[in-house]
Amino acid sequence: MTQRPKVAILSTWNEICGIAHFTKGIKENLEKTCDVEVLPTPRMILGNAKDGAEKEAAENYCAYLSKRVKEFDHVNIQFEPGILAGDMATAMRRFKVITKHAKSLSITWHFIARRKSTAPFEILRLISQGKIRYAAAIMRSEAALNSNWNTLFSYIRSKGRSIRISHIVHTKRDAHLVNALFNGNAFSGRGPSRHHQPVSATPLTYLSEDQKEAFVNKLEHSDLKAVMPERKSDKTRYVGVFGFFSGYKGFETAIDAVDSLPPEYELLMFSSVHESTLRIESRRDEYLGKLYDHVNKRDKSIRGKNADKAREKIALLAKMEAKGGKPTPAAKALLEKTFEKKKALSERVHFLGAVSDDDLILGMMLCDAVLFPYINSPHTASGPTAQAIELDRRVFASRNIQFVELAKFHEGHFEFCDIGNSIEYAQKIPRLTADRKERDVHGYRVIDYPVKPREHNMETAIEIYKAAIAYK
Repeated sequence: MTQRPKVAILSTWNEICGIAHFTKGIKENLEKTCDVEVLPTPRMILGNAKDGAEKEAAENYCAYLSKRVKEFDHVNIQFEPGILAGDMATAMRRFKVITKHAKSLSITWHFIARRKSTAPFEILRLISQGKIRYAAAIMRSEAALNSNWNTLFSYIRSKGRSIRISHIVHTKRDAHLVNALFNGNAFSGRGPSRHHQPVSATPLTYLSEDQKEAFVNKLEHSDLKAVMPERKSDKTRYVGVFGFFSGYKGFETAIDAVDSLPPEYELLMFSSVHESTLRIESRRDEYLGKLYDHVNKRDKSIRGKNADKAREKIALLAKMEAKGGKPTPAAKALLEKTFEKKKALSERVHFLGAVSDDDLILGMMLCDAVLFPYINSPHTASGPTAQAIELDRRVFASRNIQFVELAKFHEGHFEFCDIGNSIEYAQKIPRLTADRKERDVHGYRVIDYPVKPREHNMETAIEIYKAAIAYK
């Protein structure tokens, strides 16, 4: 190797994508000691190829990447199957084509599958109900999925006999899995084999401490004012959700929580439909439609209850007048409070749409609380959650596998709520945000919370990448 190793990072790039944003931070910090070039793996070329011409273009691009890889001392691939192809078999094959000529390789696993197998009693239950074809389809699908992953794992084990390979994962749970896959004797006490593939775990990280200190000043040129709602009063409080619309995000829980919170609380949804799902003549995204209908249904109920209150108030006033009574100012105030109309939920839930990566982070600084009400999903990391922790936001998250694992790196940074329990969110948010401080920065209301120590940050992540590059 040269004194400054030539490093290629294969990743999504210049896209609204958490992996692309993560790669940006890694690249900027690695450039202090290495010559780094990002070789983009764009979803629009690889992941979205559908017809013959698009697939041919994707294969040609993979061949181009394979050729470019030869130029570098070390290659890091930010891997998630959906980036390389729309189906698993093609994604695994393209992985092999792209990395074929790597001299030294590190794999950052943004998604790694565990063996999927439906319990035998569930298959028998389906058969007993006459759903034989359905049971057979499940078994075929799982067999194909497991076979594809096994093909990839076998390739990596074989490749590791001729070049240096190391692995970077985002949870301690995944570190155990990857060790078991590629270093079967890692915990036997016999020590690493000749083809040992080191495994390191680091949470997603985006900002160095210096970058973090200066980041708030980006509000001066931010476009957030164009999408933020007008603040109704000094008492208005914002809670936020972040990232692309997807069913596993559980945003309906955040909507329900705001409906249960006092009226001064409003929900900012820094969310949009993922570009990779857009098609010619695309209709409204299915999950976005569910959220829209959810708000509309609540509004219909609120309008009905407000109408009932109005009728009761009119009837009471008529009864008072019939008796010749004249309510005192105190009585009038009590009457107004008793029959006060509830705000429509659509006035308190704001769909802000797509914003830049920087504005997404800045948006967190404007929220009294950030919510991640996800259900359990196969994902092992969450970019927005990692960013919120880095910024010392007050994080309210589901107690799911994903966040319980992340909390092992960031103890004390989460306020956990059970999955789907919107009332728990609504009860905890006012109480656990009372220590906030507010300041004005370039005309924005910025919320600050006490800084909590973190053992894992950009600096520790960069050391892991340096070790992967230097691994011999």
